[in-house]
Amino acid sequence: TPAISSAIGLAAAICYMQEHIDLEVLKIHEAYLCKRLIEGLIDTKKAVIYGPIDQLKESGHIVSFNIYGWHPHDVALYCDTCGICVRAGLQCAQPLAEHLEIGPSVRVSTFAYTTEEQIDHLLNVLSK
Repeated sequence: TPAISSAIGLAAAICYMQEHIDLEVLKIHEAYLCKRLIEGLIDTKKAVIYGPIDQLKESGHIVSFNIYGWHPHDVALYCDTCGICVRAGLQCAQPLAEHLEIGPSVRVSTFAYTTEEQIDHLLNVLSK
């Protein structure tokens, strides 16, 4: 049986995006938050950030990083106890992670509903 409810949900999401979200404005918003997050992580001097940092600051919406001395799953659990949802692990890219010799990482994604206050809260939690 085809996943009818999934197809209907996807169609609804596409319609919502087309009607309510300007993709150019979304790109600017996501990149701004991504830059804010990256600069905050750099300021903590506790994080290693993966990927092309300058490009992420200009057009990114996902940041992968690790906190020195902490396992990514522990970081994710700690964030969860503070009301922050992040992803930890190999990000469905185990062969790449192994090739780059980075192992698991923490990943933060931004979107239209992500706020500056949420990024600041995350940075505050991570600085502790």
